[in-house]
Amino acid sequence: KGLEHLQKIGTEYKGPKSIFEVSLYTGIGLCNMKLKNYSIAEENLLKGSEIAQKTGQLSLLKDITLYLSELYELKNNPIKAFDYYRYHKNYSDSLSQEENIKKITQLQMQFEFDQELKQRELEQARKDSIQKRKELIFFMISSSIFLAMLILFLLFRLQKNKVKRIRLERK
Repeated sequence: KGLEHLQKIGTEYKGPKSIFEVSLYTGIGLCNMKLKNYSIAEENLLKGSEIAQKTGQLSLLKDITLYLSELYELKNNPIKAFDYYRYHKNYSDSLSQEENIKKITQLQMQFEFDQELKQRELEQARKDSIQKRKELIFFMISSSIFLAMLILFLLFRLQKNKVKRIRLERK
């Protein structure tokens, strides 16, 4: 029924349906394997495997080849069981490699992002340091000018008082 339903919606649905077909054939194959209908199980698992190979679905191929290996073991065909187990192992290794490459790429991108972030932080700290230095210099110059003006003012007042005292002494 699942296949019939998939074929009915196949005319309406325009997206990728191969993953559903593979899953359906695999499920039918597994059910028949449990029911000991080995020829029907083999037929469906092989159809699922064929579609998965055409569409490059490694994770599904990994599972299907393991099921086929188990099926051939149940059918007393150790050569085919071993062959499909080898295929399963190859697909499993390929998936592990892909995952490792993704992880390495992710770690590399994270490292580059962190480096860029650190660089920005260092640049911002440098800019902040330059700004604080400018503010300190401005404060020092302002303070020096203020002190100089204060000293000049006091000297002027002192001189003025001196002149006033001298005038008073003359009178």
